[in-house]
Amino acid sequence: MLMSLRFLLLSTVILGFGYPILMSITGSIFFPAKTSGSLLMIDGKVRGSSLIAQQFKDSRYFSPRPSKGDFSTLPALASNYAPTSKNHLEQVQAWIKEHPEYQNTPEMLTYSGSGLDPHVSVTAIMVQLPRVIKARNLNNSQQEQLKQKIQILTEGPWHHILGQERINVLTLNLAMDQSGM
Repeated sequence: MLMSLRFLLLSTVILGFGYPILMSITGSIFFPAKTSGSLLMIDGKVRGSSLIAQQFKDSRYFSPRPSKGDFSTLPALASNYAPTSKNHLEQVQAWIKEHPEYQNTPEMLTYSGSGLDPHVSVTAIMVQLPRVIKARNLNNSQQEQLKQKIQILTEGPWHHILGQERINVLTLNLAMDQSGM
């Protein structure tokens, strides 16, 4: 009995306190940006995190995927609707009516798994491009600059294996603002 209690106490100290402290210190040394939330700072002010999607309602900005939890981190959730669900089909039809350009871009018509995905595909960005160009009243030179920014900010598949090319929506929107477009 006494040996079991000693083992419990030792395990609690090592695994409950020692390991988390060691991981926090290691993370802050080797991955300081990630351990602090991957915050994007502009002029000394936090503008968001590159890890969490942010809602952009203004047509001058690119939009992320829809969020069931309204882009809040506390109730992060998916809809869990089946593709054949009546509620899901009604929601998709409503989004197509509101954004006809999304009709052939399924990711923009469905909730993400967490509701907080910061990335969308290049296809989703290109579908939104005419709306953003029109809303910002960009001339030909600015349009080319924006297309170059999209190319530069395009991330490849994870480790060149998994997924598809994608773009962080917040990073792209902030880059447009910083360049004065």
